[in-house]
Amino acid sequence: MTNPNQIEFNSEFYIQSTIKILEGQGKDISFDVENESYFFVHAAIHMRMLLSHLGSFFGAAEFSPIFVQTGSFIKLVEDARNTNLAGQIANKKFWPHMFRLVLFLEKLCKSDLNSMDQAGSLLKEIDQIISSAEHHRIVKSDFQDIDIQLSRRLARIFRIFAYVLLDKTDAFSSRIMKRDRNILLQRGINSNFVKWFEHRAKIEKQIERKAYGKAMVLAEEWETICIGSDIIDESNYFELKLLAYLDGEGLKINAIEWLKMLISRHPEDVEFTKMMIKFLIENNQYQEAAELCDSSLVTHPTDKVFHFLRSQLHFQAQAFVDSERSALMSISSDETFTPAYLALAYACLGKRDYNEAISAFNRTIEVDSTVIDAYRGKSKSLSAIGQEYDAMYTIKKAISIEPNNPLLHHDLANLYYLSGYFKEAKACCKNTLRLNSGFADAYVLLGLMDSRNDDFESSVKWFSRALTIEPDNVFAINELAYSKHMLGEDEESLELLENAFAVAPDYTDLIYSMAVIHFSNGDYDEARILLDRSLSSEPDHVGSIILRADDLLFQSLPEEALVWFERAIDIEPQNQDAIQGKVDALQMLGLSEEASELEREEQEIVADFGDSDD
Repeated sequence: MTNPNQIEFNSEFYIQSTIKILEGQGKDISFDVENESYFFVHAAIHMRMLLSHLGSFFGAAEFSPIFVQTGSFIKLVEDARNTNLAGQIANKKFWPHMFRLVLFLEKLCKSDLNSMDQAGSLLKEIDQIISSAEHHRIVKSDFQDIDIQLSRRLARIFRIFAYVLLDKTDAFSSRIMKRDRNILLQRGINSNFVKWFEHRAKIEKQIERKAYGKAMVLAEEWETICIGSDIIDESNYFELKLLAYLDGEGLKINAIEWLKMLISRHPEDVEFTKMMIKFLIENNQYQEAAELCDSSLVTHPTDKVFHFLRSQLHFQAQAFVDSERSALMSISSDETFTPAYLALAYACLGKRDYNEAISAFNRTIEVDSTVIDAYRGKSKSLSAIGQEYDAMYTIKKAISIEPNNPLLHHDLANLYYLSGYFKEAKACCKNTLRLNSGFADAYVLLGLMDSRNDDFESSVKWFSRALTIEPDNVFAINELAYSKHMLGEDEESLELLENAFAVAPDYTDLIYSMAVIHFSNGDYDEARILLDRSLSSEPDHVGSIILRADDLLFQSLPEEALVWFERAIDIEPQNQDAIQGKVDALQMLGLSEEASELEREEQEIVADFGDSDD
């Protein structure tokens, strides 16, 4: 979003001046710390990126992306091996002023606003930057020239922001801010923009104090200021930002109540309506969200966001064709709207049209290569059609973008597990837990691998660890019950399953597991009742199909058992239990040659997995 009152710096001139510097040093150069001039080339490249993000900050966007761009530069500056460079810029006066402002903003946003020492240090730092910029007389390049021009205009805005944020209301501070405002006006800075910046600081100060009620009042006050003056700006800006913040902090109830009041006051404001639909979806109030979305589309039939939200609602209802249609409508309204491409891709994934889903995920990545959910969805689609290695490659690309995202490391671990590479899967689980020690699914996956290797005592420990984090994790309960069953602890296993069943009566795996235990204990009637219920709930549940086949084989009905084993193989062609069961059924039917051929195929599969097992 662009703030019409923001400072208009000459981006075209800045880009051209950067190109001039680059061309002066030659093309495709590599940075050389021995040569001071190359430092300015490197700085110029960074500053071009930083300015674009600073522009978004002044346009009322989030400012965290600024700091992502500073990492490699800071690392370079702080590297002790770069003695020449360190000597040249040991004093901050050699750093570009705009870069110093970026670092100042980072410190300010991370500081403890109640710490007098931190406040004093921050104000001293911004004073030094302003003093350096104002007294800088000699410039050696276009880069330095534009750096000084911009910093002389922007540094004083940062100082006003800092004084308001740090609640400096004494007479001395008031005089400094008044002087800064006057100088900014003389330099052509719109006074409305300065007001907006001060108001932002006031709201952030209340948020820091968790005084959300006061922050709401200030947000509404900005709306009044905009309406009652000549400020050309989105009057609801701070209200929308504060609503999103409250939602992110787990204060959705407060956000919804405030949003209802805002909608009653401004029923024509579509941004409030969009946020309400989003909140309703997150609260699983799908019917109410759908009604609100449909009524909004009547009055705004080409709005990309309403169509996108409708696609999400169709997806939740498993109406994947309708979800696809709404996503396409959203794209037709704006071909650069990334969320719509992602919605289209997941609609195709829901339809199990994996090739089309992959194509849609690729289009999402083409529009925005940083959308991690697109890589995750593409990986799932590739895995679904048996292209596990391509799926792994896709997740690794995502990890290169977000190396500290535990979800991605877990996705990769799961792919390794499904492919039988347990050693690699365990390493990925360790990476996941290094990034987030409370990632329950990583402990579950470690338990699954130990269970697969018949190390049930170890698997019990992993599953139990997962359940200390997520006590209602039904999948972990089910796997823990299976491990305890294999250790002969059937009574405790059944108790676990029955308690979980009371919470999730439609979870087929629980019914199946209870059937397995009853069969093993010789309680065939109860086991068969549970098995019928399992297959009725999920006809393609492979475990239940194989258990039914095993039961028929136990009853000396090999011909009927063979039909069920083949049905399981149709669903999972490499399921070893189904293949071995079919071998046994064929042998009971006297078809030894067919059984031997199938047994050889099974041994090849086992050998393949054995080569990759930990």
